[in-house]
Amino acid sequence: MISCCEYFLIAIKFTVDALVPNSAFGYNIQTGEHLNFCSPNNPDVSVGDTLVVEVTEVSSALGSYIISYDKK
Repeated sequence: MISCCEYFLIAIKFTVDALVPNSAFGYNIQTGEHLNFCSPNNPDVSVGDTLVVEVTEVSSALGSYIISYDKK
């Protein structure tokens, strides 16, 4: 589990399950249950793509994790 207060920069590999380009958090790449990788920039990905990202910030809202990242 990722702590909301302290964490190390980590790289995560995941598969895009859904893409919501106009979410309240910007471009929202959804994967797994309640995992939302969000960016103000178009990530240029499609459903089924595998990504490696570096997590820059994590917050929790309405039972889901909102994860900011840098695409690698």
